[in-house]
Amino acid sequence: MTDADIAMAEVSTVSDNRETLKLLSTLHYVMGGVTLATSLLALPHIFTGLLAIYAPESFDDGDAFSSLIFGWMFLGMGVLFLVGCLVAGAPPPATATGSAL
Repeated sequence: MTDADIAMAEVSTVSDNRETLKLLSTLHYVMGGVTLATSLLALPHIFTGLLAIYAPESFDDGDAFSSLIFGWMFLGMGVLFLVGCLVAGAPPPATATGSAL
């Protein structure tokens, strides 16, 4: 194998690495968008729960107590879902040496 062949193989490897890194960065942004969209699913639950707590007359059942229970359940589910999404997207805790990896 000549020096020219070795140099050409190294250039090909560097080009492949750059393409892989470009694909990885694109998929990183896609994953961020999916995480954002998933975390936004908690907002209707939180809004519905707050509506049931602060305006129980907006529900047709006429019983304020059942609207409060419904509201607190929906608010709790929404908050737990939102916290779960935040914890799942959080970076790992630092190790004993202080590095994040």
